[in-house]
Amino acid sequence: MAGGLRFDARRRSGLRVALSVTSILLGFAGVGFVVAESASAVPTTLWVSNGQIVTTDTSCMNPGYLTISSALAAAVSGDTIMVCDDGLNYVEQVQVTTPDITIEGTDGTSTGTPVIEPDMDSGTPFTTPVITNAFIPPSPPADPIVYVDTTGVDLSDLALNGDNSQDPNDVLLGLFYDTGSSGMADDLSYTGDPSLVVHANSQSSGMFVNSGSTVTIENSNVQEFYKTGIVCNADCTITGNTVEGVGPTFPGPTGPIQSAENGIGMWEGASGTVSGNMVEDLDYSGGGASGISVIDSSNVAVTDNTLTDVQEPVSVFSDQVPDSAMTGDSVVDNTINFDSAFTSGSIGTANNADGTAGIEVASYAGSDPTSVSADVEDNLLSGPSFGNATATPDTTDTGLQVGDLGSFGEAGDLSVTAAGNTFTNWTADATVVGTTGGTVTADLEHNNFDSASAYGVDNVSGSANGTTAVTADATASYWGCASGPSGAPTNGCTTASANVTYTTVLSSAEASASGTNPSATSVGVTVSGTGDGTVNVGGQYAADPEATPVPGSTGDYFDVDLSPSSSFTAVTVKDCSLGGGELLYWWNGSGWVQVSPQSYSASPPPPCVTANLSGTSSPTISQLTGTVFAVSKATPTLTTTSSGNGAAGGSFTDSA
Repeated sequence: MAGGLRFDARRRSGLRVALSVTSILLGFAGVGFVVAESASAVPTTLWVSNGQIVTTDTSCMNPGYLTISSALAAAVSGDTIMVCDDGLNYVEQVQVTTPDITIEGTDGTSTGTPVIEPDMDSGTPFTTPVITNAFIPPSPPADPIVYVDTTGVDLSDLALNGDNSQDPNDVLLGLFYDTGSSGMADDLSYTGDPSLVVHANSQSSGMFVNSGSTVTIENSNVQEFYKTGIVCNADCTITGNTVEGVGPTFPGPTGPIQSAENGIGMWEGASGTVSGNMVEDLDYSGGGASGISVIDSSNVAVTDNTLTDVQEPVSVFSDQVPDSAMTGDSVVDNTINFDSAFTSGSIGTANNADGTAGIEVASYAGSDPTSVSADVEDNLLSGPSFGNATATPDTTDTGLQVGDLGSFGEAGDLSVTAAGNTFTNWTADATVVGTTGGTVTADLEHNNFDSASAYGVDNVSGSANGTTAVTADATASYWGCASGPSGAPTNGCTTASANVTYTTVLSSAEASASGTNPSATSVGVTVSGTGDGTVNVGGQYAADPEATPVPGSTGDYFDVDLSPSSSFTAVTVKDCSLGGGELLYWWNGSGWVQVSPQSYSASPPPPCVTANLSGTSSPTISQLTGTVFAVSKATPTLTTTSSGNGAAGGSFTDSA
């Protein structure tokens, strides 16, 4: 029967009637009914299989429906629809309008995942046009394979196939959560056909969440898409997914597709978290293929992602939205690398694009200035090592780019705090370009700038580039040797350009560790966390980093930084490089305060001081934000004082 007619379970006003189809199929005269009445419909499970015959609606072998759409037509809130994999694709476009529905793929024997693909010959069955909130309105109608237009819809273990051809002017979407919807997509996959004749519209995406929605997309795989893997214009949690591009693409008819692919986009008012994802193989000869992009959106955390062979791995910027202000965005604990070989299934062998920026923070305003502020902390950025030391600022291969030359219009205010990052194999580890209309704050303290082929920090802002000249603060960083950029490169250090402040410097690299109960060691100092997050310990400073020396100082100074995303309940700082000292002090912003609690042990050697920090210690865990510690040989007379930020401690009244 057409449309997957089901013979049982027709519900009206709380009444469920089950018609036994066994007698009909076998020709028996008797017909059995089971009637149950209740004040409201009881949540139940509906079984769908297009490879069986409709029977008792109890399993994949005895389903109640032939199509997902027919099961949805019968379902009520709270129901679960089990979609069985019998080796035949479900050729339909699925529309979910009943709230609190769960659709779960299964095969009953754990051998496969049911595949849904649209019947493009019949066109979209939706009576209301499906419109996405994209960059340049109005958007053309979209053709989603699965369309969710209600709240509480959870999807899992389904494969969405976009290979079928359609009008290339339409927007093909694998999964679409429309405005006002909510739910979770877990363990889905999307595979399309990224060719010009199939779905070349620049908004065609694997998964799309429209504004005003709250959606989680997790543990899913998106590949062979045309433009963007996952797009969110709403409140999204995007975690544990794999997004794989097709490798190098080109403008015009010479390439397999002519679009700069994007991996994950948090765009135009989005908020939420992008964490634990793998994004790879995105490269466009015209530039602009992004891995994870945050555009005109505030309070987005990009955390613990791995991006491989992506032309512009992470971008945070405002794009021509008048008077917008992006605040609270963070890029933390991500790993960026180039292995010069795309993964299986891609068409290229290496990422040869020039103009790579590991992390970019910029503002493009058009006629009305915008502002962008972001934290960039504790990332590992390994570049493509093109060694192009003479390229112009927009095309230099740089680990971190602050600002742009304003190719999209007058740029606005920028504020970037970058700390705890480790850069390798870049032409410039960090490049400060500035803006064409606004102020720039470039706080680049506490980073490892030790392997660039040109500059550790290159500040190119100023009149020569048409941007406002700024000074970049890169103090308390490691440049490859104890003396820092002074005398570089003959002293073995990387260099700093003009308008870069770099003293005081670290004499050894910062060490970092992430995960559960991480521990990092640098020059005899070990920092360990209880819980989840990232710990950083800055190796010894080449000189006293503060204006006020510690009485009896041994000359040993180091710093401790926890990533903003950390959730530690305890942190242990153990210093076994005391230089004859016995006490630890920390800088509270205005003076040296004795660490409390702490203990000294001389046996077994080497002697060590251990500080067990918590929410009530001095310093507290929350105060470990690049905090400087010092070792002292003094045995002071202590008076109890305020540390100046809520923690009690001791201050010097005398020194030995």
